[in-house]
Amino acid sequence: MRCPNCNSPVEKGAVFCEVCGSSLTGKKRSKLPVVIISLVLMLAVAGGITVWVVSGEYHEKGEVSREDIPTADEGAQQDAGEGSEEAAGTEKGDSLDGTQDGLQADSQSAGAAAQPEEQEPVYDPTEGGIHRYEYVVSDCTWTEAYQRCLDAGGYLVRINSLEEYDYILSEIESQQLQNIQFRIGGRRDADSQDYYWVDEANQLYGEKINSGTYWNNGQWMAGEPSFSDGSTQETCLDIFYYGSEGRWVWNDVPDDILSVASEFSGKIGYICEYEN
Repeated sequence: MRCPNCNSPVEKGAVFCEVCGSSLTGKKRSKLPVVIISLVLMLAVAGGITVWVVSGEYHEKGEVSREDIPTADEGAQQDAGEGSEEAAGTEKGDSLDGTQDGLQADSQSAGAAAQPEEQEPVYDPTEGGIHRYEYVVSDCTWTEAYQRCLDAGGYLVRINSLEEYDYILSEIESQQLQNIQFRIGGRRDADSQDYYWVDEANQLYGEKINSGTYWNNGQWMAGEPSFSDGSTQETCLDIFYYGSEGRWVWNDVPDDILSVASEFSGKIGYICEYEN
């Protein structure tokens, strides 16, 4: 038996030709199975491609996917955000710097305001220490001795420390002037019992010389200062060697010693101090 369509031999009782698929009974062969199989194959291929793309195997190494590239709006927002952060950081830094500078300036201003203005000391206890001294023998008054020292470019000596005092005594002894009663630059006002050194304007200044805390405490002659001798006011200071005590002592005396004790003539003097 042969196929009426392609004349190929077919088995007896066959419904379709195995070569061309023609119906041997006069009925056409359905193509539905073929179509279904084709659709299944196409769907399988499409699914594989989709999995490949989604899994990232599609992208070449180092290639940036579309998801990694920000959109125009996203880029603008990101740039704006970064700019805002930088601006905020700058403003914050400037603000902190300005605040710190302001605080520092305020602190300095407050410190400057809190500190009292420096002033020249009214009195230097040592007045520069040991200077040059001139020992003059003269029957003059304390006032005359004071003025003569000023006229010579110095001042009537102001003894401000034990070291200076010892130095002066050593010079007096080296010049063998132990028998002279020397005027020094200290006095008091007539209505006071406080002795002070005097400046170039004959004004009292500095520490109280006859106080218990002044450096010369213990250098006074016994019972001195007495401030007066009878009716005679003793307003000026001198030093002399007192044999009865075997030492140099401080004493208060009248401005004009010879007016009340003429026997001291030739034994009176004064000491001028020079700072140059």
